[in-house]
Order: sequence, then C-alpha cells, then structure tokens
Amino acid sequence: MKKHINLVKKYLPWLVLSFAFFTVMAFNYLNSLSGIDSDMAAELIYSNMMLEERNIIVNDWFWSTGIKFFDPTLIYAIFLLIFPTNWSIARVCSIFVILLLVIASYIYMAKVISPLKTCIYFSSLVILPYHYWMLQNVSFGCYYTFYFISTMICVGTFLRMISYKSTKQYVLHAIILSTFSLMAGIQGQRLVLTLFIPLGIMCVIEIAYQFHTTESYKINIKRDILPYAFAIINAGIGFIINNNYLSVKYNIKQYDISWQPFDISKTINMLGVFFSTFGYIVDDFFEIPVNVLSPIGILACFGLLFCFFMFFAFTKSIISIKKLQREDRLITMLTFLSVFFTIVAITLMGVSGNGSHLLTSVPLAILLFQRTFERLKFRHKYGRTIVGVVIGICVLCASFATMQQFEAVPRRAP
Repeated sequence: MKKHINLVKKYLPWLVLSFAFFTVMAFNYLNSLSGIDSDMAAELIYSNMMLEERNIIVNDWFWSTGIKFFDPTLIYAIFLLIFPTNWSIARVCSIFVILLLVIASYIYMAKVISPLKTCIYFSSLVILPYHYWMLQNVSFGCYYTFYFISTMICVGTFLRMISYKSTKQYVLHAIILSTFSLMAGIQGQRLVLTLFIPLGIMCVIEIAYQFHTTESYKINIKRDILPYAFAIINAGIGFIINNNYLSVKYNIKQYDISWQPFDISKTINMLGVFFSTFGYIVDDFFEIPVNVLSPIGILACFGLLFCFFMFFAFTKSIISIKKLQREDRLITMLTFLSVFFTIVAITLMGVSGNGSHLLTSVPLAILLFQRTFERLKFRHKYGRTIVGVVIGICVLCASFATMQQFEAVPRRAP
C-alpha cells in the first residue's frame, strides 16, 4: 500500500499537468473550426505563404507593429507541410507542440531555484485560460506564446548566470541568453519595454542596494554585470535591426504614440487590470455581462479568489523584499518593474491599454507566485497541500468559466 502511495506522489505532478494540458487541447480541438477568428486564420494563411515562397518572412504582407521572426507561424508551417489539405488538424497539432514548448520553458526558468515537483505543478498556470486574454492570446490564439517562451528562457538563463558554478556552463548560458535576447529585440518593442528595460533598471538598483547594505561588497563582473549586459545589449541590437532595417524593408505600421499628461487614476486602473487577468471574468475590452448566479458566474467566483491570491503573493514579496534571498529578491524586483514600467508606458504614451498589453509579465508573476507559495510556513501538517488544492480548484474553475463563456458568446466574429 505504501509503495502505491509513493508511486502516486511521484507521478501526481505530471498527472495534474497532463489533465490541464489535455483540457486545453480538447478545447482547441472542439473549436478548431468554429472558434477561430480572422486573426487566427491569417496566421495559417501567412504560414502557407511561407511555404509557397520558401521564406521565413513573407514579402507581400501587411504588418501591424512587428515582424513574425520568432513566432508560432514557424510551427504552423511545419504541420501545414505535413497536413496540406487539413488546416484544422495542422493548427491543433501545432498548438500541441507550442504549448509543450511553453511548459518546458517555464520548467526551465523555475527549476533553477525550485524543486522540479513544484515547477511541474505551477507550469500549468502558463497555459490554462483562467482569463479571456489568456485564452485569446495564449491557450487558443497562441499569439503571445513565443513572447512567453522568450521571456522564460531569458530569465531562466539569466538566473543561472548569476549563480554559475562552472565556466563551461556560463559560456553556454551566455550564448543562449544572447540568442534569445536578440530574437526578442527583433520581434519589436514589446519585450524591450516589459523585460529588458526593467532588467537595466534592476541592475542599477541591485548594485546600489549591495553597496548600501554590504560594507565589503565588490562588484563581480560575471555575476553582477555580464548577465545584464548580454541580455540588454543583444535585445538592443535586435530592436535596432527591427527599427532600422525590417521596418524600412517591410510594410510595418508603428504605434502612433504621443506623450500624455500623467494620470494616476489610469495607472491604478491598469494595475487592477493586471491582477484581473488572473481569473476575473469581466473585461473592459470585451463588454459581455455575466450573471453572478449563472453557472459561469459561480465558477468565476473561484477566479476572483485566484486574483486575491496573486495580489497577496505580489504584495507580500514586495513588503518582505529585504529579507529575501538574492534570486527571490531579483524575481520580485523584475516582476514589479516589468508590470510598473508597462503600466507607466501605457499611461504616458496615450495607448489604449487592456489586459493583453500586460500578458508578457504573466510568466514572471507566476514564478513570483510559486516562490511565495514555497516560502509560506504552515502550522498544520497538510496545510501546504490544502492550500495547493484550493489554488488548483480556483484556477481550473476560472478556466472552465472562460471556456464556457467563449463557447456561449464568441467575442470575435470568425
């Protein structure tokens, strides 16, 4: 009996992750024809044109604000080559692979500071559609999946570099970080704003903090300077390539941005929008009423609870930041700066912000949430297990509410 219990404990994280993954895949399969909108269909058309032109960048295409250089369309193209007459199956198979890459990237990022078992549990949070923006742009639409992958690979490699143990591994991680930072910069300004500029600000803050709190502190170039430099410089080079070469050669529409008066109320509102992406059922961009006492509304109550959990983790980490170990302090600081800088940029530049603009900070917030959960101390023997089960129930209920809402009232016409 004890042997069976140990076996269940060993494989339970994978079973939970598999349940979350195949729930999302079942939704994708059931809505592979009727659920996609014009943007999703355009992704497939673009991928097919890539095959016809045998080019990673299609010339005869109107771009919005960025180049699909490192994008799900690459995966779509592979499966369109395998299933040239069945685009629906090609898309489902592509999403299967893409979401596996997202999960693997999260585990890669979190494994550097957390046990594998915990990383597996929390990796389901980067694919489950507990908010409509997560469903639209990650779980089903897949638009932001490679933003997620880029962020998680860069942060995971960065964390390995600041705690390196061998020169060979350090060099390998430097190459990985440089490569993904370059590709992130080539994708456009989104990750430059939400990841690499916050990294630069964090570098200055961290060095100043160390000098202020440690009398014998000396800068370690390999730990304190180079990880930031590899990320920021290569992202900057990628952005210059995007802005000065790709934007000139291809038909890219840049944001029409002008400075606006600072509006504290909008800043606070956008902070609320950020936390609402962790399970709140209503969004300003999609104005569809949900009855609280309806099945969807009742399930959505659990999503609201998950929002509170995330707010608690965020607040607790910031308040206790001085007491945290270096890796946790950096994660807390980077998450805060990523969210804060994005919100301030939206406010000052007059962009009509919504939850989608804040999604690129979600992987960092989930890692912060995971580390806060790991640091919590419980008096009851099974306290951690009970809280973990409650979190899982909240996330799954919010996800089912979102999926039911999508099927009941599709928000974008196909």
